[in-house]
Amino acid sequence: MKKIILIFSILFLFSCENKTAGTLGRGNKYLFSCSAKNLNLCLDNFSKTTKQLKVPNKWKRYDNWKEKGYNFLDGKIFYFKNDDKSIEEMYYVSIIDAYPKNNHESNVAIRAVFRFIENKPRWLYFDDLDEKESEKIEDRFQKLVLNKMTNNLCNCRNYKIITR
Repeated sequence: MKKIILIFSILFLFSCENKTAGTLGRGNKYLFSCSAKNLNLCLDNFSKTTKQLKVPNKWKRYDNWKEKGYNFLDGKIFYFKNDDKSIEEMYYVSIIDAYPKNNHESNVAIRAVFRFIENKPRWLYFDDLDEKESEKIEDRFQKLVLNKMTNNLCNCRNYKIITR
C-alpha cells in the first residue's frame, strides 16, 4: 500500500509541471471600480462592436478553453493583427473578482496569448514570455481594448494597473 501511495505521489508531483486547471497564470490585473457583472458587459459589448477584434474563422478552433476545463472563468478572446501582419495573436482574458468579494470592484487580466510559433499553434502563458514581450502585450491590450472600451458607452471608466 505504501508503494502505491508513493507512486501516486511521484506521478502527482511530475504532473504539476503541466498547465492544468487551477494553474493558469496571468499578466497584470486591471482593477476597475465596478462590479464583475458590469465589467463583463462592457467587455462583451466592446468586443461585439469592434470588428478588428473578432476572431477570424480560421482561428476559432483554437478557442478551446471550455474543453480544457476553464469554462468557469467565463473568458473572452480578443484577436489582434497589425497592418503589416507582423503581429497576429489572440488573448484569452477573464474577469477576476476583487478579494474580498464586493460589488464595487473587479479585475480583468490576460491569462494566455495564442500565436503560431514555427508554424505550430500555441497558447502561451506569461511564464513563457520574456519581460519585453510581456510589456508589449500588456501595452497592446491597454491601448486597443481597455482605453477604447472605457471611452465608449461603458460604466466601468477608470482602472488601476496591478502588476504581476
